[in-house]
Amino acid sequence: MSEIIEVNPLRRDDNKVIEVQFPEPVSAATQNQTTTPFYESDNFDLRFLRRKNAMAVYTSLKGDEAATAENYGVFFINPFAYPLKVISVREAHTSSASEAGGVIVEKLTGTQALDGGVLITNDSFDLTGTANTIVSSALSSVVSSTILANNNRLALKDSGGLSGIRGIMVVVELQVYESF
Repeated sequence: MSEIIEVNPLRRDDNKVIEVQFPEPVSAATQNQTTTPFYESDNFDLRFLRRKNAMAVYTSLKGDEAATAENYGVFFINPFAYPLKVISVREAHTSSASEAGGVIVEKLTGTQALDGGVLITNDSFDLTGTANTIVSSALSSVVSSTILANNNRLALKDSGGLSGIRGIMVVVELQVYESF
């Protein structure tokens, strides 16, 4: 299950909270009508991301779903016309793997398949590490590896053994990228 979540309160320069309102969800009665996705640039205000605030996307593999390689894959597609920059990646798992294994986030462009993309971080997250511990990984020093253009994807890929691993959660923090 993947979702976009807010990780920082939205604040103006005067430190007051900014309210961001999203359109109402489409009801079953109006589902067959043509609707515009909320994230298209005409309907979604990205000013809050430009104020150095961030949003996060996450994916989680609950229970023993994490022990099956087929459950790893794409969890986010950049729907915005604006490029997004990955500013952090964190991972935690509820039960450690019994054999050497890891998980890493990669950027996929165009028609690239899983395992054919560019790594966002320098190292994979060690799944034999202590359970219920949030771990961060250093981002790639190649800036272009951390920039997501429109329709670029983020994918979770496994490496090594997955025996014993349970409950993986990976959070990727993003903000609008403005090159100067």
